[in-house]
Amino acid sequence: MNSQTDPRLSIVFAATHDSPALHAAVERHLEQLAELGGELLVADGSPDGLPEAIPVAVHMPGADVFALRAAATELARGWVVAITEDHCMPETDWHSAILRAHEEHPDIAAVGGTTLNGSRERALDWANFLVTFASFLPPLPLRHPTRSSPPVNISIKRESLAEFELVPGRLEMEIIPNMYRVGQLVLDERMRVTHIQSHSLRRTVAAHFHNGRSTAALPFRRPAARELARRSAHSLILPVLLLAETLGSVRHKPGYRRVAARAFPFMVVLTCSHAAGELMGTLFGRGHSPERLE
Repeated sequence: MNSQTDPRLSIVFAATHDSPALHAAVERHLEQLAELGGELLVADGSPDGLPEAIPVAVHMPGADVFALRAAATELARGWVVAITEDHCMPETDWHSAILRAHEEHPDIAAVGGTTLNGSRERALDWANFLVTFASFLPPLPLRHPTRSSPPVNISIKRESLAEFELVPGRLEMEIIPNMYRVGQLVLDERMRVTHIQSHSLRRTVAAHFHNGRSTAALPFRRPAARELARRSAHSLILPVLLLAETLGSVRHKPGYRRVAARAFPFMVVLTCSHAAGELMGTLFGRGHSPERLE
């Protein structure tokens, strides 16, 4: 890092379309970065380009979120690169909390944070949130016992990314999980974002299917026959495993048991959809699933 020219913090996210949530998030990011001296890198995949108010770092019409995120991350110059999503609202101190966490853990590559639910009215929206993010509701341990952090609230020292070629999907499916496995990813619940997402049942079910298929097939390498059989069998029991993990997390998170009970029927549907996507990804590759995610 060149301390004379490089910022301390780079914020990266992909946007495939314009939305009020995107504008609100950008405004919040720019306010904080102006105080800290950082950069916002928005990777734009919309067909016609985002409005001028959005500081677009790279425009790749029709590209999926994995390709967009990889391209923007390659451009990041900050000491720390923080990754989030265009429909996540950061807390007013999120950026300073990231830098503080990395200063407190100088020998750790990555720090993940808390994710809260910003779509709280419908049981379907709670199910959508809980099956993905229940593990990252507060309180958080220093290290999660079973999972690496998702790319909605994670920050990585840039030097830890320098050795990797960021092909689409490698950051999310290989680099971050490996950092978790080798003890180079810790959690800090002071880093908080609020996830805002509410769709129809059909669209929500489809999103979990496409997420599962992308998870299994990015980057895609055809597994050997024995591994193919093992992963296919795992997909069949995956709904039970996902539900058990989600409910186990909720049990230790005060205040969420009632909404989890209300959302449970939808959680069953969504975990089955995700598992079906993983099975398809294992057997047949990514298909067009990455392009269907936002």
